[in-house]
Amino acid sequence: MKFTAHLLSQAGIWLFAVLTILANAPDAPWFHFLQTILPTKYQGVALALCGLASATLGLLHQFVNPDGTKALTAWSGKIAVLLLSLFLAGAVYAQAPTPTPVSSTYNFSIGAGAFGLGGTSQATPATDVVLTLNPGFSNKYLNGLELRDDNLLAPGALNYFGAGSNWEPPISFPATSAFAPLSFYVDGTVGVALVTPTGGPSQSHIGFTAGGGLRWLMSSGVRLTLFEMDLLHAPGAPWGTNSPAYTGSISYLWGNPSQAAQTRRALAKRRKAEKEMAKREAQAHGN
Repeated sequence: MKFTAHLLSQAGIWLFAVLTILANAPDAPWFHFLQTILPTKYQGVALALCGLASATLGLLHQFVNPDGTKALTAWSGKIAVLLLSLFLAGAVYAQAPTPTPVSSTYNFSIGAGAFGLGGTSQATPATDVVLTLNPGFSNKYLNGLELRDDNLLAPGALNYFGAGSNWEPPISFPATSAFAPLSFYVDGTVGVALVTPTGGPSQSHIGFTAGGGLRWLMSSGVRLTLFEMDLLHAPGAPWGTNSPAYTGSISYLWGNPSQAAQTRRALAKRRKAEKEMAKREAQAHGN
C-alpha cells in the first residue's frame, strides 16, 4: 500500500467515526438517517473497530516503503536486528563513535494519556487515545511533522474526536547533553466535540485544540509526554467554550523518529554500552 492510499484509508476511517458520532446529535437531524444503516447499539463496537483498523493499518505499513514497494527489512526482521544490536552494543559503538541517522523518518505511534479539562478550579478528568503517523519527509523542517488523531473522552461531559498534526521544530539540546532525549513540539487538531451536559440534551459542535508539549524518547521506543498544554475550543462545554487542557501520556513508536532524535537515541545507547563495558572491565580487574 502506497502512502497516499494509506493516508486516504486513515482519513476514511476517521470520517466514518465522525459520522457515527453525528448520527446521534440532536441538532444535526440530517445525519440521523445513518441510524438506519448502523443502529445505536452497534455504534460503540463500530468505533472500537475503527480504532483497531487504524492501528492495524499503521502496523502493516511497517512492511512497505512510502512508495508502496516492499521494505528491505520487515517488522520481524527489525526486531531481530534490534536484539542483535543490543547484544553486540559494546562492539558496535566502539567501531562507530559517531552514529549516523538513517534518512527516513517514517514512523507510527499509539499511546494514551490522562487529561485534565477546565482549569484547576473545575478540573474534569478525561482520557485520550492518540495515534500519530510521520510520513517521513526528507526536508529538515518537515521531518518532524506528524499526522495526529485524538480520541478524547470525558465521561458525562464531553467526547472529542479530532485530526490534525504535531510538529517538532529542528531545535534540540546538544546531542551529548543529559537532556538530549527531550524534544519540544506544537500541536493542533480540528474535529467534532460532542457535549453531554448533565440533565440536558447532547450537542455536537466543531471543536479544535492548539498547544504544545515536551516529550522524552527512550532508546526502547517508549515515548513519554512529560506535559502537554492545549487550548480546547468546545462550544457548550460545562467549563466554558475555551478552556485549558493539560495531559501527560505514554506511547510506543514503531519506525524511525526525526533525524535529530535518531542521533540522540544512538548516542544514548552508546553511552549506556560504554558504561556497561567500563563496569565489566572494572569487575574483571577486580577479580
